[in-house]
Amino acid sequence: GLALFSQCHCAPYGSYSALATGDCNDQDAAIYPYAVEVCDGVDNDCDAAFDEENASGCTTYYYDLDNDGYGLTGDSQCWCSAQGTYRATAGGDCDDSDFATNPGAAEWCDSADNDCDGAVDEQDAVGCDDYYYDADDDGYGLDGDSQCWCAEQGLYRAPNGGDCDDADPLV
Repeated sequence: GLALFSQCHCAPYGSYSALATGDCNDQDAAIYPYAVEVCDGVDNDCDAAFDEENASGCTTYYYDLDNDGYGLTGDSQCWCSAQGTYRATAGGDCDDSDFATNPGAAEWCDSADNDCDGAVDEQDAVGCDDYYYDADDDGYGLDGDSQCWCAEQGLYRAPNGGDCDDADPLV
């Protein structure tokens, strides 16, 4: 009930039925001290704050120092709206100091894990070169059998196609 309006009775009497004070909105039965705080812009629990961390209906925001839209998976808070550096709704950033490095980024040929997938300079990275399958290691590979890599990979090692006999290094 409201602290300013109280009466002492042996039993509830009319509108005087509450045993505790502190209600901040006696017109709304869902608002009272220790009520569940809800993401609605209202102080539901009468603590002079609204939409606090972990309110019902909150969204998980990840710490995102570089503001690239991806945060640190192990550092999150649940808020009704973004708060400071807790602003990313996706985790998985492997370098939160570099805006260009995140799970949504393209992989580049630069010896770094640009897309945070745990691999570096994988096939078809930006800036890759075609390497042809070269079983006989003569520097020429089979036309129609190439892969784009940042550096040669296994038998995909020939920078040139055109080998008509990949079993003979002299041809």
